[in-house]
Amino acid sequence: MTVSIDKRHSELIAVMRFPLIVMVLFVHSLGFSCFDIFEGATFGWRMYHCVTELISHNCFLVANCCFFFFSGYLFSVNWDELKGKIKKRFRTLAFPYLFWNTFMILLSIAVFYLAGALHIPVHKDGMDIVNRGPIYWYITGPADFPLWYVRDLIVISFCTPLLHKAITKYRNITLIVLTILYLLPIKNAWSLTIGLFFFGLGYWLRIGSLGFLETFQKYRYPTLFLSVITLLIALYFNASTFHDYLLRLFFPFGTMSLITFFSDWSEKHPAQTNVLIRLSSSVFFIYAIHEIYISPWINGLYVRVLGESLLGASARYFLLPITVGLVCLLLYMTMRKALPRTLAFICGGRTQ
Repeated sequence: MTVSIDKRHSELIAVMRFPLIVMVLFVHSLGFSCFDIFEGATFGWRMYHCVTELISHNCFLVANCCFFFFSGYLFSVNWDELKGKIKKRFRTLAFPYLFWNTFMILLSIAVFYLAGALHIPVHKDGMDIVNRGPIYWYITGPADFPLWYVRDLIVISFCTPLLHKAITKYRNITLIVLTILYLLPIKNAWSLTIGLFFFGLGYWLRIGSLGFLETFQKYRYPTLFLSVITLLIALYFNASTFHDYLLRLFFPFGTMSLITFFSDWSEKHPAQTNVLIRLSSSVFFIYAIHEIYISPWINGLYVRVLGESLLGASARYFLLPITVGLVCLLLYMTMRKALPRTLAFICGGRTQ
């Protein structure tokens, strides 16, 4: 029997989708390397690293955890409907995943040879992704690398029948196994085990007829306390070899605290809530396009205009994700009016 999702839960998920993609923009605006917050030539640079590392390499990383959790919670728990749900999920994920990665490869080739024809100097590293081959383009990379989330979600979706059987027959044991896999130092499957845990947690709550709002709000204060403590510990050891594992302690508490916060906030701000719901349809498009196609150009512009000083770097850090988000939104709204069918295809139907 299908466990229906009440309006409050479905509305909160829609409300959170756009703020979560903004958090992803901040994560990607800083790059991948972590800095020791205690290192820096001056106090100002140490504060800069402390603030930016806190936001981008620690706190806001819970955004993808929330996306995985919501995907698991929204998945059908009716066994008879599960096969159809997997097919639908495959269509809405695989088609845009293949498109964006293929488009990235074709664009790289076109730019490289066009630049050669026009005698414009181009560094050979621009073809590095192309030379790595299809295995990298669609599996180990991917070519449009922010779509690792979609890749992992496709894999997890195919595992849903096994997950369903395990939860219905061995409910608590399955949650323990998911937790152990999540905490194990499986380096090559770092993102996949995180995705599996949070997807599985959402599915576990849904199949048990447990609303995540009631569950999380019940433990809101202990969860908030633990999220702050684990976040500060992770920040303190920010550049250490075990920083990734400390983040795994923070993610569950941070995810629950963030969901609880938005639940309270949305009840008090109905007008802003409606705006966020309307913006939620743009999330996949922003996710696919921002890092590869938009961010490098805007970042280069801000480096030239603002410079590399402490003040310039600080301004660029906050302006970059905001500007990228606005440009992506403008492109999305333009395509929604001019090319609605094309937009629907490359976004897996997520345009309503």
